[in-house]
Amino acid sequence: MSARGMTEEQLIKELQELRSRVAELESNAAGHQALWKTLEQSQQQLQLILDSAWEGVFGLDLDGNHTLVNPAAAKMLGYEVEELLGRPSHSTWHHSKPDGSPYPVEECPIHAILKEGTSHHVRNEVFWRQDGTSFPVAYSGTPLKENGRIVGAVVTFWDRSERQRAEEALRQSEELYRSLFENMLNGFAYCKMLFEQNQPQDFIYLKVNSSFEVLTGLQNVVGKRVSEVIPGLRESAPELFEIYGRVALTGKPERFETYVEALQMWFSISVYSPEKEYFVVIFDVITARKEAEEELKRSARFISDIISHAREGIIVYDRQLNLLVWNRFMEELTALSAEAVLGKNALGLFPHLKKHGVDVLLKRALQGESVRSGDVNFKIPRTKREGWVSASYGPYYDADGNILGVIGIVNDITARKEAEREIQRLASFPQLNPNPVLEVDFSGSITFANQAALATIERLVPPARLTDLLPQDLREILARARKKPPKQFYREVKVRNAVFATSIHCPESLQVVRFYLTDITARHQAEEELRRALEEATRSRRETSTLLEATRAILENHPFETTAKSIFNCCISLIGASSGSVALLSADGSEGEVLFLESGGLSYTVASNLPRPIRELRTAAYHQGQAVYLNNFSQVKGTEYLTPGQMALDNVLFAPLMVHGKTVGLLGLANKPGGFTDNDLPLAAAFGELAAIALYNTRVLQSLKESEEKYRKLIEAANDAIILADAETGIILEVNKKGMELLGLCREEIIGKHFTRLYPEEDALFYKSAFERHVKAGGQAQEEIYLVHRSGAGIPVEVSSSVIEVGGRKVLQGIFRDLTERRRAEEERQKMEAQLRQAQKMEAIGTLAGGIAHDFNNILSAIIGFGEMIEVFYSPQDPVLKGNLEEILKAAFRAKELVQQILTFSRKGEQDRKIMQLKPLIKESLSFLRASLPTTIEIRQSLEPEAGAIWADPTQMQQVVMNLCTNAAHAMGEKGGVLEVGLKALEVEPESVESVLVLIPGPYIRLTVQDTGHGITPEILERIFDPYYTTKGAGEGTGLGLAVVDGIVKSHNGAITVTSEPEVGTTFSVFFPRYKEREIPRSTDTPSPIPGGQGRILFVDDEPAIANLVKEALTILGYEVEASTGSMAALEIFLDRPEQFDLVITDLTMPHMSGVELAQELRRIRPELPVILCTGLGDPFNQDHLSNLGFRELLRKPLGVRDLAEVIKKVLG
Repeated sequence: MSARGMTEEQLIKELQELRSRVAELESNAAGHQALWKTLEQSQQQLQLILDSAWEGVFGLDLDGNHTLVNPAAAKMLGYEVEELLGRPSHSTWHHSKPDGSPYPVEECPIHAILKEGTSHHVRNEVFWRQDGTSFPVAYSGTPLKENGRIVGAVVTFWDRSERQRAEEALRQSEELYRSLFENMLNGFAYCKMLFEQNQPQDFIYLKVNSSFEVLTGLQNVVGKRVSEVIPGLRESAPELFEIYGRVALTGKPERFETYVEALQMWFSISVYSPEKEYFVVIFDVITARKEAEEELKRSARFISDIISHAREGIIVYDRQLNLLVWNRFMEELTALSAEAVLGKNALGLFPHLKKHGVDVLLKRALQGESVRSGDVNFKIPRTKREGWVSASYGPYYDADGNILGVIGIVNDITARKEAEREIQRLASFPQLNPNPVLEVDFSGSITFANQAALATIERLVPPARLTDLLPQDLREILARARKKPPKQFYREVKVRNAVFATSIHCPESLQVVRFYLTDITARHQAEEELRRALEEATRSRRETSTLLEATRAILENHPFETTAKSIFNCCISLIGASSGSVALLSADGSEGEVLFLESGGLSYTVASNLPRPIRELRTAAYHQGQAVYLNNFSQVKGTEYLTPGQMALDNVLFAPLMVHGKTVGLLGLANKPGGFTDNDLPLAAAFGELAAIALYNTRVLQSLKESEEKYRKLIEAANDAIILADAETGIILEVNKKGMELLGLCREEIIGKHFTRLYPEEDALFYKSAFERHVKAGGQAQEEIYLVHRSGAGIPVEVSSSVIEVGGRKVLQGIFRDLTERRRAEEERQKMEAQLRQAQKMEAIGTLAGGIAHDFNNILSAIIGFGEMIEVFYSPQDPVLKGNLEEILKAAFRAKELVQQILTFSRKGEQDRKIMQLKPLIKESLSFLRASLPTTIEIRQSLEPEAGAIWADPTQMQQVVMNLCTNAAHAMGEKGGVLEVGLKALEVEPESVESVLVLIPGPYIRLTVQDTGHGITPEILERIFDPYYTTKGAGEGTGLGLAVVDGIVKSHNGAITVTSEPEVGTTFSVFFPRYKEREIPRSTDTPSPIPGGQGRILFVDDEPAIANLVKEALTILGYEVEASTGSMAALEIFLDRPEQFDLVITDLTMPHMSGVELAQELRRIRPELPVILCTGLGDPFNQDHLSNLGFRELLRKPLGVRDLAEVIKKVLG
């Protein structure tokens, strides 16, 4: 129609339509402009991401040419971005394999992406740079599609060079650790402690090294309990279990020495715990050392006992004349205790000694002289004791002959002096003198002898030899007396076994010499015993000094050859042999000597000309592990085995060098003047043991040196940060690479700084105080703290610190483990545990609901069954009665729906997905939900009748609906509002808003849940689907609901969005792909007649009401029915006449025997018997499982007469 033919009213209407159309076009244009602007911003963001990414990214067309290259990719390949665009990818950087051979494009995974349209992930290939070098890469490629057609691909790759180097370093580190573990000389055992009520009962060996077996002699212990390996150990060594158990529980390491009776060995043990209930033992056998220490103690005690119990005073001075030894005799003599005088200067303590010239005598003794003092009279003021003493002084030496000090022997001669006075007193009464008195003239004739003298002569001397009683130099004495008679002098005379103290007098007026004798035999014997004891003590001291000198050679840690030479020289010096050698086993363990020292012309190599007696002797020493000697070498025809030029041998001694019970060498000695004795054997064995210790120490030190180097490398390669700080100053001494990475600092920025610089400034004083306490207390400490990164960020770490000694310097060692990932994992674990607890709680609720539903179904079965029977079979004519019956059945069917909802809620796990319509499920869920919501909340439904079906799990769909509706109701609270649920079918186009939700264009069903609650702020919207994120109060929610909904929707290839406006409300929209393969069958509202039939049926149910109902209903329908309320009774009925029954219907859950078990028993008798299973538990079995169990059909309670009749008709035909 033209404008001319239009009326004014039509023109106005046309104009209005045009204006509306223009407004619509303008709105669309504005929308397109906004969309283009959004796309442009997205493209800019994408370009920014590509430019800043450290991975290489390519875009390729179908021919493999570059359409996109980010800077990281160009840099790794040595190109500019512009150089790569448009170039073919394969020939540019993927043309050859790692070995340099050609790489056919047909074999290339990237080519397969473009041809097949499948994604590929490759972990280990190489790309080639512009300069011809290659580097290892891992890459991932994904095809690009438009409308289902491949148009190109995107490839992301990254350089694996650093990772390969790190993996290689880790492999080498593991090999080094394994080598250290297997070759360490200490025994190592990794064990698990077994506890009962926190008390250690036993432990299991999990891993041991070879040294463990060598040192203990225990074999094949891994996997065994110690009670099997060493029975009775816990009873014989309870302290061992106590320490191991304590360390395994507390994690605090301990070090101790102990004797294990079961193994008869001493052990030095270090034990620590890598984790609770586990412990590691590092040990060494120290039996030899303990025995040597005990021997030294016994020797020291022996010498101490001799000195302490000596009947003379024994004093030892050092070179400064300070008192070192003051024995018990001196304490009793002077009334001064050893504690009061030891360590003090003798001349300062006793200044009167100078008056008697003792200082001069001591100085002469320090020059090497042996001197004796005269008789000295003494008086002790404090005790008023008086007497006489005489002393002798001599030097004592070290092993090299250097004078170390002076030994003084003090004799109390008070008794002798008193005897001399008594002799003088009795001289005037010779016959009365009880001691012998003789008078001899100058010719030697005895002119007088008293009775005591005559008795002594008769006892000791034959009559013809009377002059034997007098000193041998009697004539000289008489000659001197004749010329110039001395007044008096003193002599000791020995006659046979008797010793006499003789005082000789020469009276001037007489030509005679008088002898006054005192028998001092007992005293002389005591002095002889003391002399022998002192000689033994001197010999023992010399042995001890020489052994200590040899021990010092070990402690100086020289090479073994040097130490063995020193030990050998000490042995030669002490034992007195003139030659010898030290020989070791060869590396293969044979008796080949590979080291010789100072043979002195003595040759006994392992060559064929080795003298046979020596060969036999050394073989015995090797195999017996004992020192042996041979003194009669020449008498056993040994000389005939010597080759020309060999030194003559008189005697030979061999002592074994033993390490851990195994002979590793020999110490040989030869040609000792006078021959070897049994006393030489323990000395030689001791020096052999010292040589073995030196050899062992040399090997241990070498191993430690190697271990130190390995340890240094291990520290540097450790995955944990390791920092060493001076224990006194707190200054950082060392840091490994991981420590620098952890702190973001270089080595120079850490070394030399105070350790508190590592901690947050506000915590520095606290950790400084804790540091000082830890250093003072020692031991180990473990805690979780924060360090400060260069950026200022806090780094959570677990630090294990201990005070160690390095070169005599106390150092605090800290091992810091980054807990960032662990904390993140721990948070995730806690979230998962909370989710698990929630799931378990829901499962328990579901189980309870299922049980209630099962019992309620039995009740409903009777109500619905009898109601239907009355309605169908008896057709009441009374309208009131008929109306009431209809209401009863309506209420029962509503209850049935409610029970079905409870059973749906109680289903466990994910059910099989199937074609389903959402509309009935939504209605069912809202009906179920209505009872729990406040009446102030209005529920509205906008459900499109032909929305269609989806492929889904009904249980999960109900979970989605219930969660969204429950959240919406919670948002409105008690004040109420409107809860509106919508369902609509729609098509998602590529350019539609829904396509932004990563939905594939196509048909969908949209479920919307809208509320008029308080709304959600933008900050909360960003995290609304995060697990455990909730805005509800304590006890009102777990924060899992929307996260579960999000997971369910995505698992069904759907999407979910949320829009909200504060104080207005919130809308959740859920999109599911619409199922369009076939139509969903629709039910009809017109009921068909209830079918009847013929046959004999056995019905079993433990509810009498249901049994009676079914029997009466089926009897009316024409069947012969026998009902039983027990499965055992039903089995007896069937056994009586198994061929009479055409069908068995049994309940699932019954006492004594379940329906499944009953069916199996019946079918064992009649395999072809049809059985129907009846249950109130929903869907306990799927169809396949039901068939496998032998059931034809499944009836769900509550039973309706129609459902029951139709299933029976279907089964019997």
